[in-house]
Amino acid sequence: GEFVYQVFTYILGFAMVFRVNLAYNRWWEGRFWVEQMSSKWFDSCQQSIAFDFHSQGSELDHWEFRVRITGLYSLLHREAIRELGHIEDTPWLRHHLESTSWYDEMQRQELKDGVVQCCEWIYVTLSGRFRNHAVKPPIVSRMYQELSNGLLGFHNAVMVKTTPFPFPFAQLMSLTMTLLMVTFPVVACKYVRDVSGAMFFTWVSTFGYFMMAELASEMEQPFGDDDTDLPLIAYQVDFDRGLS
Repeated sequence: GEFVYQVFTYILGFAMVFRVNLAYNRWWEGRFWVEQMSSKWFDSCQQSIAFDFHSQGSELDHWEFRVRITGLYSLLHREAIRELGHIEDTPWLRHHLESTSWYDEMQRQELKDGVVQCCEWIYVTLSGRFRNHAVKPPIVSRMYQELSNGLLGFHNAVMVKTTPFPFPFAQLMSLTMTLLMVTFPVVACKYVRDVSGAMFFTWVSTFGYFMMAELASEMEQPFGDDDTDLPLIAYQVDFDRGLS
């Protein structure tokens, strides 16, 4: 009987470590895609500003373009962060777009998909700005490529967010944890003569298993507003600081 129960606890421990490892990989995968999203969009914005230095126009015209394009990229990143974390009051460079119709449309909140709409505004702005430009089209196209790569990172992050942990696996773990909680005190009382010792080993063992299960449950979903979730607001603030 003792050997049979040891096999049960070993299998449960192996399955629990496997689940924690899967949840940990999901957490880091979410972090990876958010980082790719931010870095690619920031790189695309930098390239647009660098290419604009070689275009004809006054200094005021260059300055207005820089303000407008940084505002659009900040708004794009803000919409992505808002969708990933369901954080409505996400900060962004609002004052960069206060004099445009885009700001009014965002204020009315009539957009179904803010990320797609902001990408469309950026595509239109870049195409109008660089349709006749000194820098050759193959080089200018890097802006669009990096913008697309950032959008790919965003959609992969959404995939991590919207794809739940496999339901049969989670239910099986819950069932075995319940079985452990019911049977472990009985087994401990049988093989440990001291009652206080049996209570102690029961508490430590079950607490360790349930602690690992709760840890896996927290890491399975890296996006949200919990303390253990990714600090999306901090990422937005850092993105805006770089644009400014």
